[in-house]
Amino acid sequence: MISTKKPPLMNCEIRHSLPGRVRIYCRGLGYLEEFASVIKQELEDGVAVNSVSLSTISRTILIYFNASEASSDEILDRVTSVLGSWSLSAFKQERAERNAKLLQERRLEEESVGTLAQRIGVTSITLLFAWLRPGPAPQTFLGRFLSMPALTAMGLAWPIVQNGARSLIVQKRPNADTLSSSAILASVAAGQGVSALTIILLADIAELLTAYTMDRTRN
Repeated sequence: MISTKKPPLMNCEIRHSLPGRVRIYCRGLGYLEEFASVIKQELEDGVAVNSVSLSTISRTILIYFNASEASSDEILDRVTSVLGSWSLSAFKQERAERNAKLLQERRLEEESVGTLAQRIGVTSITLLFAWLRPGPAPQTFLGRFLSMPALTAMGLAWPIVQNGARSLIVQKRPNADTLSSSAILASVAAGQGVSALTIILLADIAELLTAYTMDRTRN
């Protein structure tokens, strides 16, 4: 049976080793993208190190070194020491990511399948009405926010905007709702209320499928 337990965040292990070449994995490296260049420089300043390639995506560090001056285990100790000095930053980023996921899950739990279905119904009816009876193009910037599609979009987009803003504040990075809310607000500001409603409709359909799957899994 394959274990799904995650290794300790700052635990470093050798994934592949040849004389003068070693690839080291550390899960915490994925949370240190902001400091990647500094970490790379600190490792390159080490004894016997010739070059360092670092990837926060694969969470690995590839180091070429002088095999006559150091062993793979000594290089591993050096990497462990350097990354250990950044452990607080990594733990903060991991916690922020975990909190953001909890916020997203809580939102899906708070919005039941029925609630999402109602939102989809309201959006669909408004879109249909806007297509069948298109109003005149807004003449002023303020007027772009006062059309029926725009007002409906702003009301329906509020939960999406809230979650997107929380992600920026808590996790310090955008999530899907951040991008969706940006697109919705940009569409409304451009006088494209129907486009904003279409984005909301697609986002709600995706959330409905996710909420339905979670509900079926729990039951």
